[in-house]
Amino acid sequence: MHSTHVPLAVAVERVDEEDAQTDHGDGTLRAGRYRRHIGPMVWASCIFGFSLALYGSYYYTTYTQALQVAAHLDLAQNADVSDRWRDRTRDFDEEVDVSEKFLLLKAKRRRLVQWATGNVLEVSCGTGRNLELYDLRPYDAQEKGGYGRSRRTRITSITFNDQSDVMIERAEAKFDALEAQRPEAQRFNGRVNFLVGDAGIKGVIPRPAGGYDTIVQTMGVCSMADAPAFLRHLGELCRQPGEQSEWLPPEADDGRGGKILLLEHGRSYYSWLNRLLDNGAKMHANHYGCWWNKDVGDVVSQSGLVVDRVRRYNFGTTYEYVLRPAQGRQTDD
Repeated sequence: MHSTHVPLAVAVERVDEEDAQTDHGDGTLRAGRYRRHIGPMVWASCIFGFSLALYGSYYYTTYTQALQVAAHLDLAQNADVSDRWRDRTRDFDEEVDVSEKFLLLKAKRRRLVQWATGNVLEVSCGTGRNLELYDLRPYDAQEKGGYGRSRRTRITSITFNDQSDVMIERAEAKFDALEAQRPEAQRFNGRVNFLVGDAGIKGVIPRPAGGYDTIVQTMGVCSMADAPAFLRHLGELCRQPGEQSEWLPPEADDGRGGKILLLEHGRSYYSWLNRLLDNGAKMHANHYGCWWNKDVGDVVSQSGLVVDRVRRYNFGTTYEYVLRPAQGRQTDD
């Protein structure tokens, strides 16, 4: 008995039923004739392949240009390039939207900031790409309003910081616009601050009583000339193990101190991809103000912070961390 396997993506139509069962005189039965139609899965595969080819061609061209530009750039690895985003003529959001969508970073940002509670500090906030992702609903004392957060999980105060005054201006305007769109009962009723300055310098961001319950940084380590020292300072600003929060109820305190939430990009698991990142690093840093080939794992290790959780995505180039301050760390009170 013979069996014929037909791909699911191909529709088959029988056009000569009689031939299928007719003895043609040589003692054999011949299969009938079939007409094949290209199904939707085949078309989808073709379109996907074509799109992938275009995308690959675009990045190959960009990569080739990067090599040419890098050959003439006098820029040391990990040099401070944070001033690239003080240009008011540039639209940062528009420039990074395509790559962030391709890497599904918005969903990763959203998941990360949902861990933010209590007195929150976001450093390297840029134009406020995380603003719409925070759950800033007020406390619902009756827990019947359908909009409020519980006492243990709500954000009570939030400070946004960036070195660039241009970025802070845009973040503040974005926050005001988002709040105006919300029903009055769901608007944030806590304290909001927007602060320009280098968060890595002691004293620029005053440490509040009890420290910050949550510190958030997304895509900021890549711009730091001394990233381990910067993270160590964030650890000092954070609520320390055993320190009582001034903003959250006692039942929300697990005794381990506050959290530092990081979403960063850097080196991959794979050497071939790291070579591509290294070759294009100068051009990318010069234009976007970040070194995309940093070893983020090594930066975190050197910082001395305690790793509570780590996940990596996109061939290992996207890093998600939940960090805690180490026991016995000094603060800059």
